[in-house]
Amino acid sequence: VLQYLELVAAQLQDGEWPPTDFFDLVKQIASDNEVGVGKVMKPLRCALTGALGGPELADVLNILGREQSISRLAKAGQLVENLRPCTSQVHGDVAQLVRASES
Repeated sequence: VLQYLELVAAQLQDGEWPPTDFFDLVKQIASDNEVGVGKVMKPLRCALTGALGGPELADVLNILGREQSISRLAKAGQLVENLRPCTSQVHGDVAQLVRASES
């Protein structure tokens, strides 16, 4: 998730504004990373709007503007990065419980 947010933010920072076809950009990132479009689009939508549904993201980008859009992606990326240690610990705890139950 973090890498998709970073890739889109970089494209928005360096590319034309507003992006002419945002969905094509997302499809290309998904294709390059061999994942479905939803794996990229849902985190983007959540980062930009705070919801999993809503208006077209191209419209959201136009309303927010470049600076605010990139800022929201960066903040979402920071949240994801801060959650990594927690999720790693939880996965480790679960794996330990599974091993203990198997013995």
